[in-house]
Amino acid sequence: MSYDITIAAHRALTVELVESWAAARSWVVTREPDHLVLESGRAQLEVWGPDPAEADDFEEALAAACLAPRWMVQVSTAATAPKAAIAQLRSLARHLAEQTDGAAFDPRQDGLIWPRGVRKATVPAGERETSMLTLDWFVAPSRWAQTAGGLVDLLARFCPEALPTRYGEWEPLPHRFERGQFTRAVHGPKVFWRSTRPCFGGWAYGPGDGAFPVGRITLTFDGGLVRADDRWREGVVDLFTTGAERFGAFFAAAQDEPGYTVSRNRPWQTDSMQSGEYFLRGTDWQGLPPVPMWLSWYGGPYATLVSPGLVRLGEAPKPRADLPEVVPPAELTYRHRPPFVDAHGAIAMEPARPEDRASQIPDLES
Repeated sequence: MSYDITIAAHRALTVELVESWAAARSWVVTREPDHLVLESGRAQLEVWGPDPAEADDFEEALAAACLAPRWMVQVSTAATAPKAAIAQLRSLARHLAEQTDGAAFDPRQDGLIWPRGVRKATVPAGERETSMLTLDWFVAPSRWAQTAGGLVDLLARFCPEALPTRYGEWEPLPHRFERGQFTRAVHGPKVFWRSTRPCFGGWAYGPGDGAFPVGRITLTFDGGLVRADDRWREGVVDLFTTGAERFGAFFAAAQDEPGYTVSRNRPWQTDSMQSGEYFLRGTDWQGLPPVPMWLSWYGGPYATLVSPGLVRLGEAPKPRADLPEVVPPAELTYRHRPPFVDAHGAIAMEPARPEDRASQIPDLES
């Protein structure tokens, strides 16, 4: 039996990180073929890994505490080790977690060693310009119950910042987050929520009763914060792809829309014209978008008709004007109608028209 602590790491562990901790405390490091051994007197610690990993390989609390985990490391000592040795084990685990942009979890204490508290995105004070990074998942009606039931588990593990602080069907949002009650609300026709940075919030619409009903989950992020940190970029991609897989989405997209100002995690638009794509312009599926997206996911029938799985147009989020012109076949796309400024000076969208629908819409349940 041993006393084990697990580390979820974004960056790969190096031997030098272990040796620097050991040298500062006069421990001796021995390199074994598949692990490291640290010794000081009769005390002995072991370091195993790093091994490739992803969020689903860790306890929920540990996965949630590390942005875009890529590696698993385990540090161990004897189960009967004295308290002083266990204290050193925890110190080593914290050091390695800090230095690999990771997190360390002690199963015996059922808690995190590092980080303490909620991870936060660092932002400058006051107003600043940013963009709106929007993630959308679309599912067939038969998958809506599975999608609604799995949303909280997905966010809790991959992006707890996207969990609601408040939610409801109207403003001001009346309800504080409680896991079971919020999940029941997602099963309903619609729900909106606010979140913590870098996530602004999201909404969910259940399938309607039209000719091509679909369910939709949407999350919005502070594009400036995501773009500035590679951990957040990869964390958002992980969230996007895992959500598409778990929900069984036939299509998903991530797009970056410039022209926003944000203060205290509340965004408002400063450009005179919106550039984000609306996809549905109603509740029925119209077809695939005829414009490029930073991230696209093709599942169900579109996996065969377009390209299976993830299509990523660049490492970092970019507005549509800066993306290569990679779009689905014309027969699968709807007619693009950009927003316009109405007679009152407000930005408006034309409702979807039957003639705008893609000429080929496959069976979304297949």
